[in-house]
Amino acid sequence: MEFTLRRWAGDDAPALVKYANNKKIADNLRDGFPYPYTINDAWAFLQSFIDADESKSFCRAIDADGEAVGSIGIFFKDDVYRRSAEIGYWLGEPFWGNGIVTAAIKLMCEEAFRRYDIVRIYAEPYAQNMASRRALEKAGFELEGILRKSVYKNGDRAKSAFKRGVAQLVAHVLWEHGAGGSSPFTPTNRFFIGPLVKRLRHRPFTAVTGVRVP
Repeated sequence: MEFTLRRWAGDDAPALVKYANNKKIADNLRDGFPYPYTINDAWAFLQSFIDADESKSFCRAIDADGEAVGSIGIFFKDDVYRRSAEIGYWLGEPFWGNGIVTAAIKLMCEEAFRRYDIVRIYAEPYAQNMASRRALEKAGFELEGILRKSVYKNGDRAKSAFKRGVAQLVAHVLWEHGAGGSSPFTPTNRFFIGPLVKRLRHRPFTAVTGVRVP
């Protein structure tokens, strides 16, 4: 299925409510993503990202069938983690199962590694969210580990809330100066260094749209 990644626009609010107001989506995201998702939530989101400082975050709308049906963003860390970034995303339920998320992850990572001085992009889907984990792995991410009992979600309604963990998956750029360059990183153990994402930086992805992220 064809899609594009584009900047958010003020008139995306109705579509944002249409697709984001879904408990299945909210249950797999952090509590900052509200449910129910109202038009006021949509306006607040758009206000924060339309004119966002892209030195701190790099976010795009996932556009399919002429409307915004999801969101994907890369958020940059600071201090000693300043060369790392976290990727997060969601997609409207009618578009699940079409390979859109995997392709969008590839495109965003390709562009982030090209634009920014980072060497590591990671994601933290909930451990039981196998669809999200598979999408990341198909995009070249590798499981680093499970942060057990690290998430409390949905309050007392979730019987297993304290047992819920986060799966941390990661992609790294190990070569900074072209294909023949040497890596400044030394693996401390077999779980630390992820798959070689040199291909993200030196070979363009052929995704669903085949275009670069604007």
